[in-house]
Amino acid sequence: MSQQYQVYENNETGSIYAPMPVLTGAQRDQIPDETYVLVGWYKSFEHWKWIERTKFYNARTGLQRGSIPISPQLSGVKYILLHGKNEAVTGKIFPLIAEGPRIWSADDLVRTKYPGKPSVPFYLVFSLQGNLKVPEFQNQKWDISKLGNYSGYRGAALPFVVSLSELMKVRVE
Repeated sequence: MSQQYQVYENNETGSIYAPMPVLTGAQRDQIPDETYVLVGWYKSFEHWKWIERTKFYNARTGLQRGSIPISPQLSGVKYILLHGKNEAVTGKIFPLIAEGPRIWSADDLVRTKYPGKPSVPFYLVFSLQGNLKVPEFQNQKWDISKLGNYSGYRGAALPFVVSLSELMKVRVE
């Protein structure tokens, strides 16, 4: 069973922080305000199965809608939280391999039996750790529609980065 600590309301800012899991092992030195989570979209059941099978997540690059800007926060994300269509509340959180994303061509994706036809020439690809489990977040879910960077409707598919602190504020009890 994972340990948790509670940070109570700070009356000066009005912020309320949810119970934060106590990170262990290699994650122990992570500061929640400086630990980033990529909130990503999977487009179909087939895409979800590809992510599970290959342990990769792809995000578009380039200038078209849906591409993600590269920032220090993006290049250093520690976790990915995935959601699909009509799935604003999700618990699909996975640790990422620390080396950061890589640039793949559409042909690279096809070689991994990516479902469907890639829509852009290049992608940022994140590697999920082999176990696909984060014990500290077991049985937790988050309402991503309450995050500031979330766009509803067609914009729900747009990936974005949040801090672990921000994410824990939208945890569903």
